[in-house]
Amino acid sequence: MTDCRTCLSMDREKAREAAKLWTSLAPDSSLDAVIELDGPNDPVVIDLTIAGTRYQILGAPHMNEPTMASSFFLTVADQAQLDRFWDGILAAGGEELECSWIKDPFGFFWQVVPEVLTEAMFGDDTAVRQAAVEVVWTQRRVDVAAVEKAVEAARG
Repeated sequence: MTDCRTCLSMDREKAREAAKLWTSLAPDSSLDAVIELDGPNDPVVIDLTIAGTRYQILGAPHMNEPTMASSFFLTVADQAQLDRFWDGILAAGGEELECSWIKDPFGFFWQVVPEVLTEAMFGDDTAVRQAAVEVVWTQRRVDVAAVEKAVEAARG
């Protein structure tokens, strides 16, 4: 069998907590397996699925902190799903950033956007793309209705 997934390295003590939070908030997510050895310096390996994509967490002592150079890009269906994820990250100790970015309490960065934005950004109409992105530049948490309004106005 051939398989490829992203492995996220983090402090052993935070690994299980991160996996539980992420899988509880994102749609189509699950905690798939936990492999833990008994020694205090032994790693924990966690297989999980976030929004239908498989990941692995390597939790071990003295791991480097994550940076914005690598982030999660989570597309959700609507404002309710966006708010559920966003509010859950904030309630757990996350930090709200600009332009659809949020930093979770484990130091990982997320871009949480609605389908209407990804459709506009990757569509062929440059006016729609520009209008959608300009709305997001003025926000922290994306306001789906504002993006929809900008997209409709750009379509004329």
